[in-house]
Amino acid sequence: MKIKSTKVCRRKGCDNEFKLYRSTDKFCSAACAYADQQAKPKKEVKAVKPIKKASDKRKRESYLYTQKKNIFLALPENKYCPVAKAVFEGKINPKEFEDSELAIQQEGYFLATECHHKAGRKGKLLVYVPYFLAVSRKGHVWIHSHPEQAYKLGFSIKASTVNL
Repeated sequence: MKIKSTKVCRRKGCDNEFKLYRSTDKFCSAACAYADQQAKPKKEVKAVKPIKKASDKRKRESYLYTQKKNIFLALPENKYCPVAKAVFEGKINPKEFEDSELAIQQEGYFLATECHHKAGRKGKLLVYVPYFLAVSRKGHVWIHSHPEQAYKLGFSIKASTVNL
C-alpha cells in the first residue's frame, strides 16, 4: 500500500497541494492554518458558576437547627453550664478546666452560650433536641478535649449507641 505524499490545503480558497511530512498535516503553511483559525466563529464563553457553600437541604436544616437551638438555650433550666458545675462539685479536676479559679469563685455557674450535641450532628441528630446540652465555651472545649471523662459524666454519648 502506497502512502500519499501530497495533500490539498484544507483552508477555503486555498487549493495548493503540499508535500505531506506528517499524516496529520492539514494546511500548506502556518499562515493558512492561522487564517483558518481566525475565520472560525469564536465560541461563547459561559460564566463559571461557583459551587454552593451549602446545599438547599443543608440550608433548611441549618435554619431549623438555629431556631431549635435558640429556643433550647432560652429555657431557664439551660441557663448555666453543667460542666462548670461539675468542676465546682469536684467531679472534674479543677486543674483540667480552664479558668478553674474563676469557676470555683462563681460556684461553678458559667452562663451557657453554646449547644453541645451529645451524640454528634450527623443526619437527624443535628436537630434532635433530647441530645442537646447547653454549655459555656470553656465547658464545650473541655468536653471535646476530655472525651472519656465526658462519656462517664454523661456529657457525651457514643453515636453508635443512638438509634434514630
